Parts: sequence; C-alpha cells; structure tokens
Amino acid sequence: MEIRLLEQKDIAEVVELWYETSRKAHDFIPAEYWLANRKNMAEIYLLSKAGFPKSIINSLPRAQKGN
Repeated sequence: MEIRLLEQKDIAEVVELWYETSRKAHDFIPAEYWLANRKNMAEIYLLSKAGFPKSIINSLPRAQKGN
C-alpha cells in the first residue's frame, strides 16, 4: 500500500470508489442521488478551488474532528 497525496490522475478512480461505497453503505438513498453528485465529488470535495488536494479530515464536521 502506498500513501501519498491525491493527484489529478487519481480523481476518476477515487470518485468511483466513493460512489460504490456510498451506494452500498447508504442503500436507503436512491443510487441516482450518488450518480448526480459524482461531478461535485470530483470538482469540489476532492480538490479545492486552488487545485490542491483536500484532506479528508478537513471535510468532516467539527464534532468528528475531535473539537
């Protein structure tokens, strides 16, 4: 296993992983919801507007960060 910063070339694979796991973990939400949010995941949540990788911890609500 390799741990490294997210690179642009990784986006499609990470979005696919996000989609599949979200669909399975939240099977009570229609799959269309997750499909409709793929673009947002790729363009907003994975990359900041400056194009730098976002940390997963930074996208968690404050209570989940331990604050």
